[in-house]
Amino acid sequence: MNQIGKSQLENTNIFVQESIKKHLEGESPYLTIRDFAMKYSAWTESSIRWLIYNNTSNFNEIVVRRIGKSKILLSVSSFWNWIEMQNQKSDLSA
Repeated sequence: MNQIGKSQLENTNIFVQESIKKHLEGESPYLTIRDFAMKYSAWTESSIRWLIYNNTSNFNEIVVRRIGKSKILLSVSSFWNWIEMQNQKSDLSA
């Protein structure tokens, strides 16, 4: 492996380790579907997967972050912003 490739790999490993540490400390801005459902018990894995599958009100574009083909992360702050947008829409239609 050349020096540049080795350096990039080391930087990636450091980033991953820091991300895991932040996640374990509860500081991660992103959570898996399972972790989100565990942290916020009002939301089940099934209900979140339903939102993703049906892409209700652009849920995927606003909240979901995909890594590759199979890894799905949820942006926690974007999720709560999306909830507030849904609330504002319902207030306007009433």
